[in-house]
Amino acid sequence: MNILIVTPELPWPPDAGGRAAQFATLRALQDDHVFRIVLTRPIENLHALAAELEARLPHVQVIRGEQVAPPLPRASAARSALARVLSGVRQWMRRRRKPPAELEACPLPERPYYPFVPLPIECIERILSQRHWAGLIQAEFHESLFTAFLPLAGLPRLFVCHQAHALFCERFYQQLCASQANGSSVSDPQLLGWLRESDSQAARSMEAAVLRRFQRVITFTAEDREALLRADAGLPIEVSPFPLPADIQPMAPRNIGRWRQRLVFVGPGHWHPNVEAVGWFCREVRPLLLELATPSQCTLHVYGRWPLPIQQSLQDQGAVFHGFVPGLAEEIAGCIAVNPVFTGAGLRTKVLLAAACSALVVSTGVGCEGTGFQSGRHCLLADTSQDFAEAIARLLHSQSLCEQLATNAHDRLRQTFSADAVRRRRNAIYESLRNEAAQKT
Repeated sequence: MNILIVTPELPWPPDAGGRAAQFATLRALQDDHVFRIVLTRPIENLHALAAELEARLPHVQVIRGEQVAPPLPRASAARSALARVLSGVRQWMRRRRKPPAELEACPLPERPYYPFVPLPIECIERILSQRHWAGLIQAEFHESLFTAFLPLAGLPRLFVCHQAHALFCERFYQQLCASQANGSSVSDPQLLGWLRESDSQAARSMEAAVLRRFQRVITFTAEDREALLRADAGLPIEVSPFPLPADIQPMAPRNIGRWRQRLVFVGPGHWHPNVEAVGWFCREVRPLLLELATPSQCTLHVYGRWPLPIQQSLQDQGAVFHGFVPGLAEEIAGCIAVNPVFTGAGLRTKVLLAAACSALVVSTGVGCEGTGFQSGRHCLLADTSQDFAEAIARLLHSQSLCEQLATNAHDRLRQTFSADAVRRRRNAIYESLRNEAAQKT
């Protein structure tokens, strides 16, 4: 099938949750479909990054506004691939010399982001230019919801919901109210109540109204599906998770010589739930953990790009920032991966990554949604600072518990989140849409 993806995120490089989810799914479907991508927003270094993506996934093409070129002869294609590789190397070297993005401040928001926006004109032009090629329109992320209103009669439309926005809003304000109760400097309580009610209600209503226009909606978790159905029980929603990160080589628990007494957190600092999570761990959990473990065991090693001001504010509270690390699997294998996330929705790439690398998962309940992990069987779940500290201490002091949890989590991943399992589920959804469209025709 020819599938046209409309998305604000280029699936390369797969160094953040959303991009990693897209890339892994596209790679799992490489023998089944041809994809073209239309981006809804400008991307820095687009041509170089798009060329890198196309070199790695030949069944994917990024529409950049120019005419679609005919297939190249074999020799010409080889030269083109080599040119793309060299271009990618040059772009990488330029990015290495450029002042990093983490030097910029990243203040926490006072309100949830607002994704219900029109598509840019040039984006709509590119979508319409592909309408005769496409057999299916697949919109991803809420910033692409406007695709539902385009005059594309006869083309089935699918929306991939990376996280239910109304659920995200509810949890955002729950945490904002909790921070106010703990003495943080936030808005007037009455104003905060109005914002919470209006933003959450607007998100529920607009989300449901637009999703009704799609022939199918995919969520990554059952929790997101249930949240959307509470707003409209008639929405055509299927649960279909993304596979394990495609750029990670899984490591089986049997290959771990000894479980490392090292705490890690994986995730970028431009996403405020991650900032909130690391800050909560440093302020609330680490002081309690210091009563149960040595200072070196209580240090949190953070992987991903983070703004320098946030790094500086947390370094004195037991966090060490390593930036982006290409060989991440080896860095975190056998470690204790903490995920103290309270805000957000959807399936967390960091949890799948940790379990794939045989890292032990200690998470909040919200942070483990969609995995099917059970506390005490696949991971340890804790929603208070005391419980979180005690859960970490249990793993620090029990090699046998580490082996048991890692083995069960790894088995669960292979059953549910392997590329083959995801491929079968996603193709069943595509096939049902194809059949429905054929019946209407």
